[in-house]
Amino acid sequence: MKCRLLPLAFASLFSFGSQAQDYIVWNGGITSEERATAPTTGTKLVFFIESGSFLSDVKVRVKDMQGKVLVDTLSEGPWLILNLPAGQYSVRAEVDGSAQGGVITIEEGVSREFGYMFKYQ
Repeated sequence: MKCRLLPLAFASLFSFGSQAQDYIVWNGGITSEERATAPTTGTKLVFFIESGSFLSDVKVRVKDMQGKVLVDTLSEGPWLILNLPAGQYSVRAEVDGSAQGGVITIEEGVSREFGYMFKYQ
């Protein structure tokens, strides 16, 4: 695995526009100071390994249920916060050929957090 490992600073995460990138509200969180500036609303995707250390440089693709790509980006840190309308979405997060993902459901006015854990090799 060639990703960067970042220190863990969270307890539990296991709740499982016109252009595509307009859905990204915030991308980062390498330092605790940076995470302190993150928005508190939206859909937060968090990337980490089994030991709990954060990951960055995760390739993330979010599609609506019709297959339209809404987000296709590389995470700049362990947190990617999105502003998605209510509905269901397919999320795929990939690091060094290892992928996690599935379907997430977003409810109107409800902030959600989804954790994606990778095995460190």
